[in-house]
Amino acid sequence: MDNRSYFELGLCYGLKVPIYVLDDNPNFDTSHLGLELDLEVRSIRALDFIEKEITD
Repeated sequence: MDNRSYFELGLCYGLKVPIYVLDDNPNFDTSHLGLELDLEVRSIRALDFIEKEITD
């Protein structure tokens, strides 16, 4: 993760916007990011993300 990613996560957290991470691992949780923030991060498969973008 770079500085921009930390900024974006903080911005989403402050605005209470859902945070999604593209990951095909069904056991993904925020500990994989190595952050010390109490974030609610949802994992979404890449294929589901593509389908969501097409339908929105």
